[in-house]
Amino acid sequence: MELSWLKDFVALSEVKNFSKAADSRNVSQPAFSRRIKILEEEVGTKLIDRTTVPLSMTSAGEIFLSQARHILSTYHDTVTRCREASTVLAGKLRIAAPQSLYLTQYLWHLERHLDPQMTERNLKSPSWSSDQYITALQQKYCDLVLLYWHPEMRHAEELDKGEFEHISLAHDRLIAVTSTKPSIPIAAGSPSPFSPGPVLGYCSTSSLSSLVDQLICRHFPQIGVEEVNRAGRAVGVKALIMEGFGVGWLPKAMCQKELDCGQLRQIGDDRFSAQLEIRLYRRRANTKESLSRLWQLLQSEAKERSNVFPLSRNA
Repeated sequence: MELSWLKDFVALSEVKNFSKAADSRNVSQPAFSRRIKILEEEVGTKLIDRTTVPLSMTSAGEIFLSQARHILSTYHDTVTRCREASTVLAGKLRIAAPQSLYLTQYLWHLERHLDPQMTERNLKSPSWSSDQYITALQQKYCDLVLLYWHPEMRHAEELDKGEFEHISLAHDRLIAVTSTKPSIPIAAGSPSPFSPGPVLGYCSTSSLSSLVDQLICRHFPQIGVEEVNRAGRAVGVKALIMEGFGVGWLPKAMCQKELDCGQLRQIGDDRFSAQLEIRLYRRRANTKESLSRLWQLLQSEAKERSNVFPLSRNA
């Protein structure tokens, strides 16, 4: 089976007309029709219902279409990564981070040290799962990964293995906050910040999900918490909190401005929060010269910073 057949099939599914699809693929209609027929023979069943106007997919065709799009997407992503790998090997530094860290930590700790011409921020990475950051380092798709760290985070154990090393750049605090717009129900004198109250959580792909789940289980085991949403990114959780949909946990640096101006308020005391370490990771086996220079500089800064402003590590 050829990739061109999959592209033909996807094109036909979009315009639902053999002639228009052939034009979009720059082939004659007879040649295009033959390729679709060969594809159906290869699959072993009809994929196109030719009796409808416009054309439609059979049940098998709908299944095949979904997988064809997935295969093509994976193929194009792989080709892009292979082409970009040559840039990495040439000395250009590639950096990945969640969106919240790009917005709150990247500028201060990293960007001022980087040559824009020799640096590439991976702007697909904000949507990655925690496992994908580890894979990116292992496969040399990225040289540096900026992440939150806490011992109860799901990816912590994997990143603490000898394959990787890190620099602690700063600390933040994961706090429970709510909008000042609505009145979130809180029981008088209750040790819990919500009783029961709507909660905005994180989906399992988020690096913050396991820590937030631990906080809920530890402090509210007897409370009927109503979880109304699970988002993949802190930016999405923040947007929902700001609109008054419930209580959620955010890194404090990400919502300090809203706390200061009274748009958000913190819920509960330090028992309902957790300290986050901001870590920059690299793979030890990555000996790229430009990376080594930057690493030494950041290590010196981190050492000087810890001597002047010792950072608490209490969770």
